[in-house]
This record gives sequence, C-alpha cells and structure tokens, in this order.
Amino acid sequence: MDERHATSRQKKARLDSSRILHAVVLLKTPPSSTGNGGSRPDRSKRQAAVDEIRASASKALAAIDEILAQFDGRRISDAPTALGTIVVETNAEGIAALSKSEHVKAVMQDQPVSRVS
Repeated sequence: MDERHATSRQKKARLDSSRILHAVVLLKTPPSSTGNGGSRPDRSKRQAAVDEIRASASKALAAIDEILAQFDGRRISDAPTALGTIVVETNAEGIAALSKSEHVKAVMQDQPVSRVS
C-alpha cells in the first residue's frame, strides 16, 4: 500500500464529520474551442476562452449544489472563476462526495497564501 494513501486515509478518519471544511473545487470543462494555433491570442480571444470555461463550468453548479445540500454544505463562490474553480464549504463526507462527482476534476484544500521570506 502506498504510504501517501495510508496517511491520507488516517487524516480523513480523524476528521470530525461535523467539522466544516473549505475547499477549492476544479470543475471539469471541455478543451477550449478557441485554440490559438501556437501564437499568443489577442484580448478578445482570451476573453472568449474565459467566457467559454465559465459557461461550461456553470452547467455543473446545480449538481454541485445538490451534493452540497445533502451534506449541509454550501457554495461560497457565486460563479466559476476563469479557471473553472469554485469555493465550497462542507463536511468531510461532502468533500468525498464532491470528489466522486462526474463534474469534478479535483478538490483542493483552501489554504491561505503566506509570504515566503
């Protein structure tokens, strides 16, 4: 058994099921149809790509909200970011359910950013 997986499982087992966690959810989106053919796209093409990602990711929000409701969680983000991410809060079981969703590419712990000296 992989040591990393064992540690992850132990950490999950220690989490209190009622403890609220914040997570960044990366939603699955299809590859952008506004490919640039190797050259840097202009502003309008970049904006079109961002709009396409947001629209695609937005289609999954109802399913995500349904999962969160089952575990007394909620979506903190009003809409997906340009990268197709949203921030949620839920318990450990909600995080596990999200990670199994067909609409989710990855779930990451929402951590504060600190300065490196």
